[in-house]
Amino acid sequence: MHQSQKEWLDVSQGLDSYLNSMQEMSEEVGKLSKCFKYAEGWRRHNHLGFSDKDHSPLAEALGKNISIDL
Repeated sequence: MHQSQKEWLDVSQGLDSYLNSMQEMSEEVGKLSKCFKYAEGWRRHNHLGFSDKDHSPLAEALGKNISIDL
């Protein structure tokens, strides 16, 4: 639950400021998607040693709730 980080951030940056920042960033990415109110950006990492290059477990998990901009 990141308790130690939360306590430090509350003292150093203001109560729940990181939550407000996270919401603002997800709203900005949502606007960029032109599809969702809130969104997160992801970049594929090198597949070597993990799976075939065309395998996308995140896309499989999200199904129709994903927008891919190649």
